[in-house]
Amino acid sequence: MMTIRPQTLSITAQNGSLIRAGAIVDVEVVMKARAISKRMSKKELHTLVDQLPDQELHTARKFLEYLRDTSDPLLKSLREAPEDDEPLTPEELEALAESKRDIKEGQSYTHEEIMKKYGLAHHLRPTGR
Repeated sequence: MMTIRPQTLSITAQNGSLIRAGAIVDVEVVMKARAISKRMSKKELHTLVDQLPDQELHTARKFLEYLRDTSDPLLKSLREAPEDDEPLTPEELEALAESKRDIKEGQSYTHEEIMKKYGLAHHLRPTGR
């Protein structure tokens, strides 16, 4: 189940009834939204997004990301995969120890440093700092 805050998300169903999901979006709401989206073109959806008030954009983004993420079979299988409970092998334990030594001795690179080194800094997301 996904929590959406802070505003109320409203979806009009085919029969004209209003579906409202303020704090929690349940399966019924998601399924109705998916049914509506099958009859709606992306252009129409873009128009609706353009008409949203600014204070609703975060909620709409989270809901669209949720729809995207729950429809991807790979992401679904990764989310539902059992936790790896196999004990680490001696080789894996040694590799972890070596990595920790490298970090302690300054023999490592941050993600940002690697992205810049290979000319991919434009792909970095702002950190908000």
